[in-house]
Amino acid sequence: MKQLTILLFSLISLSINGFGNDHEHYQQLALSGNEQYEAGNYDSARTLYAQVVNSNFASVNLYYNLGNTYFKLNQLAPSIYYLEKASKLAPFDKDIEFNLNMAKDQITDRIKDVPTPILQQGWFKVRNLLSIDGWGILATTAFALFILLIGYYLLSANVSLKKMAFFLSLGFFLLTAASLIFGFSAKNYVTSENQAVVFAGSLSVKAEPRASSSDLFIVHEGTTVNVLEEVNDWVRLSLPDGNEGWAPLSELKQF
Repeated sequence: MKQLTILLFSLISLSINGFGNDHEHYQQLALSGNEQYEAGNYDSARTLYAQVVNSNFASVNLYYNLGNTYFKLNQLAPSIYYLEKASKLAPFDKDIEFNLNMAKDQITDRIKDVPTPILQQGWFKVRNLLSIDGWGILATTAFALFILLIGYYLLSANVSLKKMAFFLSLGFFLLTAASLIFGFSAKNYVTSENQAVVFAGSLSVKAEPRASSSDLFIVHEGTTVNVLEEVNDWVRLSLPDGNEGWAPLSELKQF
């Protein structure tokens, strides 16, 4: 039993040390990428940043830097793709918004958005007020206060204080529920790949999911589309103006 315990702790220690070494390694790669970017060596910076991203060590700053690097290399589709991923994680970041708009100004298509309903706009604004972790912390804190107030309500002999504790606990319970709802909504928004960027120079969108189908319209490199469904190697997409059609999955990159 003692030997098993020692082995278990050894494995845990090796796992932690291995993770720590990997983290330091990729952090150093990202810092080297920053140095190459500042020196104007954009190809080298892209290679270093991509190594980190491809190893699942990603962050807002990494996506942002990689998107800017691709923009410097005049590669619009990957630039917009990574800036969109950064914007998903930090929707209120003005620098990301500015650079993303600047990149989108370079693409061929000029598509007007269909106005978003006011209630939906309000939902998005509230959901994006906090990160996923932020909503989780708020939910945990609110629930802890709810438990404390319920305990006070059950133990207190003062009628006035019992009433106040009851209504406050109810408020914190509702805050817990709301935080969980917005937190799960934020997580679903970040993790779901229901948008995509066109990587083909020119893409003919079809009426049906097959190459022989008739063309409906054409979109160009860098255009961001919504992904509605996937069938085999095809996706049904919609544009911000409401037009829909089918395109090969290989010509898009989802985020």
